[in-house]
Amino acid sequence: FFQAEDGIRDDLVTGVQTCALPIPFYQIFSFHHHGNSKIILLVILLMPLNWWLESIKWKSLISNVESISQATAIKGVLSGVTSSTFTPNRIGEFIGKILYLDKKNRSKGASISFLGSYIQLMVTTISGTIALSILYFTSKYQINDVVMLFMIITTSVIFCVPLGVKPLEKIIPERFAILSSTFSAISRVKLISASIYSTLRFLVFSTQFFLLLKFFNYHIELFEAAISIPIIYYFTSILPTISFAELGVREVTSVEVLQYVNSDCIPVVYATLSLWVINLIIPSIIGSYFTVRTRK
Repeated sequence: FFQAEDGIRDDLVTGVQTCALPIPFYQIFSFHHHGNSKIILLVILLMPLNWWLESIKWKSLISNVESISQATAIKGVLSGVTSSTFTPNRIGEFIGKILYLDKKNRSKGASISFLGSYIQLMVTTISGTIALSILYFTSKYQINDVVMLFMIITTSVIFCVPLGVKPLEKIIPERFAILSSTFSAISRVKLISASIYSTLRFLVFSTQFFLLLKFFNYHIELFEAAISIPIIYYFTSILPTISFAELGVREVTSVEVLQYVNSDCIPVVYATLSLWVINLIIPSIIGSYFTVRTRK
């Protein structure tokens, strides 16, 4: 990923080799031995804020199709976390959300859920592209040109996908008519508000990751975190994975990107694992309760 000077490269290689050593399992749960316990409490408290923002976005976008309460929106979002656990890149999130809609509205609800996830992906790609561009032009580390080209192409493709919905409707109307009509019915104001909520969510879980790195005594400055974390989320969001495999991808990507900051990768692994448990596993367990009740 990075092309550094020889001395720096040696440090990075040493860090990767060190990270390959077995990690004592019990240390992962020894939170009280690391940093300030108030930090982990703040990270946990930010988790409900993260999914509350997503529920507001979902309630706003779906209001064109069906009016739902905030409580129903929250249940739908948490059930969506549960249903997305075993699907690549959590694309099955819509299954949990549409459980709380009338049956006649579920096809449109699935399209709107896709739109909400896509807006979140666009926010992530924009942030990651800006961060990597800053690193590319200002850092003492030379970013691999192939990586930079890959990011530019991927970001361009992601932004061009919405433009292809209308032409595809003419070619395959039975597949894309509902998608196109649902998208066109959503006002620009709602799209902007959905983008704002997605940006706020991105700031929340980026802050959580930064706090966890600090909690595990990883030495990183705020500016370095502001550059590194968006790049990490960029690559973890575009690489095809399922939930449990995603954890490994997150850890490897985080270690690789943060090597230029600090070669001590054990705190990075701990922070990544902790964030995965707090933001995905716990909400998934809660969502499974709502899902079972709804199916009954």
